[in-house]
Amino acid sequence: MQLHTFSALALSAIAAASASSESTPAPVVDHLFPSSAGALEITFDADGKGPSYFELLSDYAELTGQFVTYSKATRELLADTDVQLDRSMTIDVESVQHTTEVLLAQAGLHLAIESANGPQILRIRDAATEGRQLKGATMNLDADRLEVARKHPAMTFSVVLPVSTTDTRQLANSARSMITDADTMQIIPAGLHPSLIVTGYGDWVYETAQWILEIEAQNQAHAAKKQEAGEADAE
Repeated sequence: MQLHTFSALALSAIAAASASSESTPAPVVDHLFPSSAGALEITFDADGKGPSYFELLSDYAELTGQFVTYSKATRELLADTDVQLDRSMTIDVESVQHTTEVLLAQAGLHLAIESANGPQILRIRDAATEGRQLKGATMNLDADRLEVARKHPAMTFSVVLPVSTTDTRQLANSARSMITDADTMQIIPAGLHPSLIVTGYGDWVYETAQWILEIEAQNQAHAAKKQEAGEADAE
């Protein structure tokens, strides 16, 4: 199978559209990706040789009816890097998107939706060499939709978490050790509002948000007990 590619003119149009929204994360939609038309087969031969990431994405794009674009350097990386598994795998239809993203994330590859108008166009970036471009490819996510982030480990998301009883600056400072990549990961107070902005890869955003929300829940419970005790003393 051939990976869907584009002419220089088409790529220029795509790049122009992307550049116009580079500084503003795109809003996330309910259904990010189309369903796969069938199971995805990842086959290894007797010598343990499996498909390259270019071949993996070729099959993925064919099954989902999407198109994939990338820089010349990333295209070469995809062709030169083999998928690493201990044996062949058949990925069922429901798991094609998530498992493909798990494999991409393991190889340090970032996935973004370049265009959802008409045939969906995806962009693959090498996080090691294109890290500074990832912030512009980050998608905004409502706090009540964290499960979306959990399902997409190769994509980056940004979520604003309301934390009315938590010292946001203190929490952000204490969480610095969790930031291992400044190009993709961020926990910062949201201006004067009692909230935190969490940005990073989907599974990390989900886990970090759960941690922050648990702290907030504990603080709220403590504040409620303190208030009840104060009211009881007043009586």
